Amino acid sequence: MSPIPLADYVIGPALPRFLERYPDVSIDLTVRDRIIDPTAEGVDVVLRLAPTRDSDLVSRKLARARSILVASPAYLAAHGRPRTLASLREHTCIAYLSNTGPLPWRLKGPGGEVTFAARGRLMVGSGNVLTHAALGGLGIIQTFEYHVAEHLSRGELEVILEDLEPEPRTVFALFERHKSAVPKVRVFLDFVAELFASRAPLATGRKRR
Repeated sequence: MSPIPLADYVIGPALPRFLERYPDVSIDLTVRDRIIDPTAEGVDVVLRLAPTRDSDLVSRKLARARSILVASPAYLAAHGRPRTLASLREHTCIAYLSNTGPLPWRLKGPGGEVTFAARGRLMVGSGNVLTHAALGGLGIIQTFEYHVAEHLSRGELEVILEDLEPEPRTVFALFERHKSAVPKVRVFLDFVAELFASRAPLATGRKRR
């Protein structure tokens, strides 16, 4: 089980390689943006951006997920490049729309982490649509770097306000303790760990100004 962005940008593209390497292993990939109990739902491995407090589950760290602010060169050329949190308020910011409303941005302020209410004419409930909005020059978005690494490497998006980035979050694999010895679970965990390691560092081709 994987959150939608991890499935779209990391796990999904690598599945052909995994299935070719392990022809005797089958995968049922469930994609959900909510926390589940792997024991109750009969799931072998859960990927998420939080550890577990359940003593019957193991949390294996896979990677650090950097949260960044990005915009297209066209947007920055037309509207300028924000340099401070105060100047960010003057820009068009596109929020991710969850079931409970627009998600505030987590940013690093002088006294620690702060939240920023992104407001604009557009809010979207899809990471893919959010990225396309930024690519289309519609405004600034906050996203995990692995969502947009290829766009950064091609210069289609640029990182801004890096000094406001919050501490990276950690991607965990959660599984029942006894399943760590199950061959199909072990090879999948090792493959996913290898996959994330091969993507580091995630900051590919970003521009600093």
